[in-house]
Amino acid sequence: MPNFNTHLMAGITVGVGMNVAKQWGEKAMEPQKRFDWGEMLIWGGIGGAAACLPDLLEPSTNNPNHRGFFHSVVIAAVVLYSIKGKHSRGLPPAFKVFLSIVGYSYLSHLALDALTPRSLRFI
Repeated sequence: MPNFNTHLMAGITVGVGMNVAKQWGEKAMEPQKRFDWGEMLIWGGIGGAAACLPDLLEPSTNNPNHRGFFHSVVIAAVVLYSIKGKHSRGLPPAFKVFLSIVGYSYLSHLALDALTPRSLRFI
């Protein structure tokens, strides 16, 4: 069963991976551009924090049945819609980036939990 450290590392990986992909794309367009390590660390930190959110919202308190709404398929759909729905097209670019890091990192937590025997609740 994934624990806090597993979720934290998954979220950091999501944030860092998204940033490396972004900076790699920018480097392809502007070869002289230098890699911004600080930005990568910030994105990784945001991802790590967001991946731990479900367990902060619904702490286990040593109870394996702690998974409720924030560990459900419905919340996964809501998070995905908040990232990719039509409404997000009009958001400022910086907020869209932040929302994507938080959303995909949160989804990494749910994906890891879905792979356990208890899986995710529907609602």
